[in-house]
Amino acid sequence: MILASAFYLFLTLLLFCLERNRTRRKGPDFMSLFVVIFAVQNIIPGMVISFLLSQYAQPPDLQNEFFDRIYQHISPIYIILSAMMSLSFILALYIFYHKLYSRYTQTTEDPRRTRLQLVSSRLWWVMLLGVFSSYFLLKSMGQDSLLNSYRALVLYRAGGGVSRTFANANLFALTQTFALLAIIPFVYFVFRPGGFGKFLRLVVATTGVIFFSLLCVSRRALPLDILLIYFTLVIVNKKWYLKFASVAFLLFLPVLIYGKAVIFTIGAGGNFDGVLDAAKNTSVTDALLSGFTYLGISLVTSWATFMFLDIPFRYGVDHIMSMLSRIPLGSLGFDKDAILPERIVRISTRTFVDSNTQDIPPGLMGQMWLDFGIVGPVIWGLIFGAALSFLQIRFDGKQKTPQAVAFFMIGLYVLSLPLNTGSFDFVFSVDTFFLVLFLLIVYKRVKSTPLRP
Repeated sequence: MILASAFYLFLTLLLFCLERNRTRRKGPDFMSLFVVIFAVQNIIPGMVISFLLSQYAQPPDLQNEFFDRIYQHISPIYIILSAMMSLSFILALYIFYHKLYSRYTQTTEDPRRTRLQLVSSRLWWVMLLGVFSSYFLLKSMGQDSLLNSYRALVLYRAGGGVSRTFANANLFALTQTFALLAIIPFVYFVFRPGGFGKFLRLVVATTGVIFFSLLCVSRRALPLDILLIYFTLVIVNKKWYLKFASVAFLLFLPVLIYGKAVIFTIGAGGNFDGVLDAAKNTSVTDALLSGFTYLGISLVTSWATFMFLDIPFRYGVDHIMSMLSRIPLGSLGFDKDAILPERIVRISTRTFVDSNTQDIPPGLMGQMWLDFGIVGPVIWGLIFGAALSFLQIRFDGKQKTPQAVAFFMIGLYVLSLPLNTGSFDFVFSVDTFFLVLFLLIVYKRVKSTPLRP
């Protein structure tokens, strides 16, 4: 395990050197942020988890059926395999991105640019729509108070309590949409001059970020919004703010470890004595292993795919299925289950735990392997390299205001979604469709004159 941890440490240092050399003159860009997201979810957890596993004489017991099964069977071979696949992905990503982006910069002269203009009135109408949507969601929980409605919402997300309907399922999906959109007014007011009025507007915008994040009933929602705001500042000011990033990571690590237990305790309407007792009785090693397992869930589920999921190569069919599954065949009179093959996330869930468990995707490296075997990371790297070069080229053709950065930052978030699961099911979803729709509403494109040196 120490050797595997050292391999991941080598990958971390390699990425640091590549990015430092690549961005020395122009500063961080969207490629830099994508690499950070990839490293945080698939490389740093691999390094830390491998090291922590070497400290156990017996397999750890994290009181999680899925995680415990993985760590009881894990071998350094699978960890090193995922590290080698990560290296292949990184190299393919950099090579193809550089090839496409350098060709654009060499052949494009004096482009006629456009600028993205935020229409503040439309933004406030959309956010007001989010407030009404949230109100009707809580109202659908059928409780007599706001607190009880939120508790019922917690149980609803866990699959219990109020029965799912078309209305409340879509209203709940939209909480993620409005939580992401809430970063736009925050960024807008941070960079807007003003005195006490600016402070009040910032308070309102901050309240919106917290409010919509809490309605997602996810320990990742608020940290995600803060991360996207931080990334926006990085792109605008061309600075990494490493001290802030380090402190924020240390503050949110306990949220990863204990956040799920706290949320379920709220839903159950109980006190937090059980959570506090569990925290006191959990060793530091177990707590860290649990936290980095949740952080690197894509990597950990990839190990499960290597070990337990023995099926023929998929050749990318699962990504086509992610798109086709959004067609409302049921409302058209067709039996979706009879027409479309079983989704890979249901196959992996049934194999890893059982068919009654919520979806457990195969993980990023696992899906790469299922797609094309050892060549999978190269193909995925080429695809993401092309997508990132397109995103950066489109951004370079716009006036780079903070509000425009926020727009493209949400685009980067959507592009990076498969890094956490390996599945495009969460990209082609209701909340993403509405997210794109609302972005097109609150922003408009304005033509500009050609830029000359």
